[in-house]
Amino acid sequence: MKISEAEYQRFAEQFVDGILDSRQPWLVQYLLAGGFSKIPTEDEINSGDLALGILSLLERDWLVEQWKADAFRTRDRPPLVAWIKETISKQKRTKDEMSRLLACVNSKVLKRSLKALQKKLAFRPGANPKLPADQYSVVLGTAELLEPAISQFLAFPKTSRSLGDTLRYLKKDHPKACEFLNRYVQRFHQALDDPALLQRAKKNTEARARVLAQAMAGSDYDLSFSTSRERVRQARRLAEKTSH
Repeated sequence: MKISEAEYQRFAEQFVDGILDSRQPWLVQYLLAGGFSKIPTEDEINSGDLALGILSLLERDWLVEQWKADAFRTRDRPPLVAWIKETISKQKRTKDEMSRLLACVNSKVLKRSLKALQKKLAFRPGANPKLPADQYSVVLGTAELLEPAISQFLAFPKTSRSLGDTLRYLKKDHPKACEFLNRYVQRFHQALDDPALLQRAKKNTEARARVLAQAMAGSDYDLSFSTSRERVRQARRLAEKTSH
């Protein structure tokens, strides 16, 4: 069944709105990395496969025409809508395919897919491994490594640039720290929005960077934000005692 220009236009507008949704900024990176070149099946959308596919592409490098980069940065809808409309009409996508593409940028669908993925990867009940006391110095060192990078990240001008894009930009100044934060980019997203961490660092950027660095330092050991911060503080107190 032939699809009208009006239907292509409506799809393009809805798709671009989903891509530009500020709640899911990583969709821009997924799109530019070629993530929508293969349209997932209904089973893949309703399972954790969609979320896994998105996560697998977020670390991929990509090149993009300058006008597209500028349009995403300034959230300039008209040229993006025109581009998507032209692309989708040339590919002669069916209504079913366009419906599945719209599902891929729907926040509720994406959350459902992420929950399904987490369920697939669920661990069996058992005692959580604890960080040995002699390893506390490791998380302290990680916190000290991350703090300057996070401080620069927080001072970075707020644009439509995704979190991953910003970390790649800062990597030249803080290669190891940005590599660490990229490895735990979803956890970093959570830390930036965590109300408890926000509450503990209201005064200035330096204090917020310190709190976030402490919270992220225990990521390799799957420590909660609060436990990670406590282990960093314990390691610092121990280091101060031994230095006297």
